[in-house]
Amino acid sequence: MRVVVDSREQKPLSFDAFPDIQTEVMALRTGDYSLVGMQELVAVERKSETDLIHSLTYDRARFEAELERSRALRYFGIVIETTWHRLAKGEYRSKASPQSIVGSLFSIATKYNAGLFLVGTDRTSAAYAVQMILRHFAKQTVRTLTAALMHADAGA
Repeated sequence: MRVVVDSREQKPLSFDAFPDIQTEVMALRTGDYSLVGMQELVAVERKSETDLIHSLTYDRARFEAELERSRALRYFGIVIETTWHRLAKGEYRSKASPQSIVGSLFSIATKYNAGLFLVGTDRTSAAYAVQMILRHFAKQTVRTLTAALMHADAGA
């Protein structure tokens, strides 16, 4: 599987634990990770806990602009390097209330139809989640295209 890593990703995840994954660095319009040839179909945004809080508070307009762009994709996921428990307890560096942060995430999930994956603070877990999202998207896309081709052949 060939994963695209956005050229602006400041701390790219390592996929060394997944020998079938090759990475290519290039600019992505939306998100931090995608699949080669499917950049206009799928993207995954990775957020550290600090980046998430900043994106939901001080940099909200920029983050919402990215979420608006994500509507053009068939699938958009957000992998977040924290836990619901940490967010709900306010165990982060910000004066933003836990209710505001958690509420914003649920609002984003419903408003933008974005998958939220809180994977803990381990970057290996984040890499695992990103590759699983992309892998399952690719498999589902192949199944959908195969079914469409079989249907077209049956009608010919």
